[in-house]
Amino acid sequence: MGLAVSGQNVTLSGEEPAAGAGERAIALAKAATCATWIGRHTCAVSVRGRFTAPAPLGAAAAAPTQTATQACERSLAGTLAGEQIEFASGSAAIDTRSGPLLDRLAKEARTCPGTLRIEGHTDPVGRSAFNRSLSQARAAAVRDALIARGVPAERLRAQGFAARRPIADNLTESGRARNRRIEFHAVSAN
Repeated sequence: MGLAVSGQNVTLSGEEPAAGAGERAIALAKAATCATWIGRHTCAVSVRGRFTAPAPLGAAAAAPTQTATQACERSLAGTLAGEQIEFASGSAAIDTRSGPLLDRLAKEARTCPGTLRIEGHTDPVGRSAFNRSLSQARAAAVRDALIARGVPAERLRAQGFAARRPIADNLTESGRARNRRIEFHAVSAN
């Protein structure tokens, strides 16, 4: 992978060694902190990714539907790169500032084959039962927003994972912020 830095703007690029590796690299770069005279703070203002798909292992390496679902998942992750769907604190109400991002995600989702799973994730702060219901409600709210933007309802599933799948350190505010997220996964091509 390649790395380009301009001030506090970071761009990661190159061929992903495995599906999803680029998304994980972006998450790690966003969570990185640097020492300053007033304490540790997030290093990068923005982190973007420009990745190409992993090279196929051979002609029979993947069925066309697997390739399409993987491409779909990468496309949705790329659309989310550097951004998050924002919610009111402790709520499943989507912030209106996330409208343009949801528009772009709906456009990508409409071109994807099969079924998409929308995953809601939280940080571990608060009661676990509340976080479970909040993560489910947020995933369902995003599902409803995509349906309202023309994605067929039967192609979307919502699932909440609460704080069970962190991607960053929960000991820092920036890490907890990264863990409060929505992810998209292509689960079948039908």
